[in-house]
Amino acid sequence: MAHPAQPPPTDKKRRGILAAMFGSLMGLGFAALGLVTGLWAAITARFMVPNVHAEPPHRFKIGFPRDYPPDRVETRFQQQYGVWVVNGSGRVNVRSSRSARFAPTSAA
Repeated sequence: MAHPAQPPPTDKKRRGILAAMFGSLMGLGFAALGLVTGLWAAITARFMVPNVHAEPPHRFKIGFPRDYPPDRVETRFQQQYGVWVVNGSGRVNVRSSRSARFAPTSAA
């Protein structure tokens, strides 16, 4: 009867490299390096995205003064442009419906 084949001997040096990579201070250092590199890439990608703030235009057409009855406040432009149109004492005035003193209000 023949003897069964012996498995090849394990390479202790190779196992030492795996232990150094995953279970030592050097492995911890590489993990920290990877984390910092990932955060740096994320911050760089965020820097590439522009800050866009949509505001209503500062100038727009509302029509003619005859379109607004006297001594009345029109609110048809309040949602779109955030203004009231007031026809009073022979003049048409446009007033902001948002307070400049306090934080901007959102339309509910």
